Amino acid sequence: MIIKAYSKGLYSNWYFYAPDRVMFDCGEGAALYLRAGIFAIEKIFLSHGHIDHITGLPLLISLRQSTKGDNAKPLSIYYPRRDRSIALIRETVDRMMGNHVKYPLEWIPIAAGDRIELRKGRICEVIEVVHPCDQPLGYRIIESRKRLKEVHAGKPGHELAAMPDDEKFDYYDAKRLCYSGDTMPIDPREFEDADILIHDATFLKADDREGPTHCSLQEVFDLAHEARVKRLILAHISPRYEPRHVVGPLIDEAESHGLNYEWIPYHRVTEFA
Repeated sequence: MIIKAYSKGLYSNWYFYAPDRVMFDCGEGAALYLRAGIFAIEKIFLSHGHIDHITGLPLLISLRQSTKGDNAKPLSIYYPRRDRSIALIRETVDRMMGNHVKYPLEWIPIAAGDRIELRKGRICEVIEVVHPCDQPLGYRIIESRKRLKEVHAGKPGHELAAMPDDEKFDYYDAKRLCYSGDTMPIDPREFEDADILIHDATFLKADDREGPTHCSLQEVFDLAHEARVKRLILAHISPRYEPRHVVGPLIDEAESHGLNYEWIPYHRVTEFA
């Protein structure tokens, strides 16, 4: 399992990315479905303070203290520094559980452009997105990689082995995972060549949208195609659509773009290998 997620617009949204032990957003039910998996989380990155993205926090914080597991393990929560709703839920948690939380719990305000260190030298970059709230954010997990310089292609192995790495390889930053949060379309270059992109696809048609709130399916596929995303996961699909009505438009749009896509059905928790 690489990703375990639940996403239903207006109700609950959370995404656990196992390789880096991070969770993006923490909607209702996250702790219930993750069970002992809550102790695997080292960092939670909140995209914004709308209620379907944050109401799972109090229970998750409490259960890491009171259920069987590594009850001393630290937890860091990163959040948009100007978001008033998150400030309120933090205040609520502090008032209800402040003296009872014995493990290190850190709330860290962030802004677009910040870079947070993860496991094995990877970095989480914070980006600005477009959504009607105080300070909406998206995230990119970046890994430093290397590839053989084109000039050395076809050279025998023993010759390559004798070269120093900086002469032999080009080093570059690769986007392992990108998370859009709730957003209107942004510059596709923000997600360029991403291995995995989890993106807001609230509306099947742009005509269903009232105001600049969320992406439509067509907009997400256009963005992912232009960004050359390797694997697209569609999230935050509106519950106004019956699941059986979602599948057809997804298939039609995906085929027209030639994309490798998956989606998170809002009637169940989904695992992605």
